[in-house]
Amino acid sequence: MDDIAYLVNRYPSQSHTFIRREIEALEKRGLTVHRFSHRPINAHPLEAADQIELRRTQVLISSGVMKVVGTVLRTAVGRPVRFAHALTTAVTMAGRDGRLAGNLGYVILACLLGRLLRKRGIRRLHAHFGTNPASVAMHCRGLFDIPFSFTAHGPHEFADPAGLSIDRKIAAADFVVVVSEHGRQLMHDRFPHHSKKIHLIRCGLDDSWMSSATVPIPGNSRFVSIARLDEQKNPLLLIRAIAALRDAGTLIHLTIAGDGPLRGGLEREIRRLKLTDRVTLPGWQTQQQIAWLLHDSRALVLSSGDEGLPVAIMEAFAMGRPVIATNVGGVRELVQPGVTGWLIPPHDQPALVEAIRSCVQASTQSLSGMAAVGRANVLARHCVGRSAEQLASLFAAG
Repeated sequence: MDDIAYLVNRYPSQSHTFIRREIEALEKRGLTVHRFSHRPINAHPLEAADQIELRRTQVLISSGVMKVVGTVLRTAVGRPVRFAHALTTAVTMAGRDGRLAGNLGYVILACLLGRLLRKRGIRRLHAHFGTNPASVAMHCRGLFDIPFSFTAHGPHEFADPAGLSIDRKIAAADFVVVVSEHGRQLMHDRFPHHSKKIHLIRCGLDDSWMSSATVPIPGNSRFVSIARLDEQKNPLLLIRAIAALRDAGTLIHLTIAGDGPLRGGLEREIRRLKLTDRVTLPGWQTQQQIAWLLHDSRALVLSSGDEGLPVAIMEAFAMGRPVIATNVGGVRELVQPGVTGWLIPPHDQPALVEAIRSCVQASTQSLSGMAAVGRANVLARHCVGRSAEQLASLFAAG
């Protein structure tokens, strides 16, 4: 199995560098990976590596309307029974999530993708995320007999498995990958009849992070958060915690590296709380810039309301920084309270305030010790090369 297609909703994306790392690691093992994206990305990539990925990625809905219509009609005429079954499945799935147009759209995308894969002679498809990409991959199998698998990262697949028809998708897939023990346990508990199909392969970092030298933790009160600015990451909680710390006499500076739909609201809240000199929103940053931010910080802090397995925590440990994070998703598999950092309940501002204050008061020697344990754990369990080797074995066996 030398050729495989990868399908993502939007690729490459600033928040999905782990997918690029996985693809690169697979290609180092001799596989040829063909990249496909449902739709165009929102912004031009910052990373040179992602700019290359953009040129190598085919966007499915970039085809003209006439070409799309023609492709769908040829599929419907050439495979009428399969096409009718795909439509029926889409209507059934719409009954669960209430999105008829979206589910019919996945059938259209599957027609486009399936014909491209057939034309290129690609006989295996892997989708990242059990949401929209897995839906398209499932229809692609039904229409064109192209085997598929998918990676379920969470938290969306775990929050609403019925609405996302995860059971149906697992049944149609050759195998499913989960990236955390938390995800593996949830999938086994909810779908015990599919337990043999579910495989734990932890996502990880590449050599540029694994071999990076750590620098001493500075004696400042600078913190960094690396996260999308959306509801799931709950950045408002973090900003309000910074205000509470200031009001109590603890002055720190926070940089939130990332962007998203909440940016405007966050900027207004920062002005309202008079934190313009305390909180910086620089937008998305390159991997080198993130490394610099981590080097200049005391710790990484994440205030997420839900998570899968945050790669940002792995990056912080690799750079020799402890972590303050909420106890959600697979975070507890990375952050050990009192050992590698602070683990607090989600949506708990007083607990977040106290954890940050404790980090400010801790000695740099103590913080370095925490980070060293975290780095050792990441080196042992989160190498993308080993993850790609496991994944390649599953592809070959399928």
